[in-house]
Amino acid sequence: MKNILIIVILTLFTSCSTLKNIKDKESETKITELTEKSTDTLQKTDTNKAIKDDIAIPIPQGTSPEVTKELIDLVKRMQSSKSSGDNSYKFWYDEQLQQLRLRVEIAETQSRQIATESNTKKEKTFEENINEYVKKQVIPWWLYAIGFLFLWPYIKPIIMMILGPTNLVTGIKKIIDKKKND
Repeated sequence: MKNILIIVILTLFTSCSTLKNIKDKESETKITELTEKSTDTLQKTDTNKAIKDDIAIPIPQGTSPEVTKELIDLVKRMQSSKSSGDNSYKFWYDEQLQQLRLRVEIAETQSRQIATESNTKKEKTFEENINEYVKKQVIPWWLYAIGFLFLWPYIKPIIMMILGPTNLVTGIKKIIDKKKND
């Protein structure tokens, strides 16, 4: 019976226990940056129709036929014409009508207004991972037994106060015998 009591006490005080100590701490920070650019363009086009124009300027008759002839010879030499794409002009003297003539053709024109708006969005993301590695330290059962033996003189009066003035072993033995008899 005494042996059973010793085994029970030893198993109560020899339970496993661990101490946690942080051995290592590792952190990783990840930064992600996202840039988004957008461009909006607004275009306005105005179109003007083509222009065709004829101008006729009559040549006045001078006071003398010689002056009139010289004036007509001068105007005949002033003929000109230019052409570029759909645009052209022609300047000449028409002898039948006795007029200076100007013919102008201007192609349709377009004017464009372009407005551009550019937007930039930036977004930063921070992500942090922390890893902690824990080291467990196991206290062996025999260390508890040694501690119990050193503390026994201090623990014994408390146990005697609970069980009464009897001996600890006989008190437990009486309790066990009582249960066997019932």
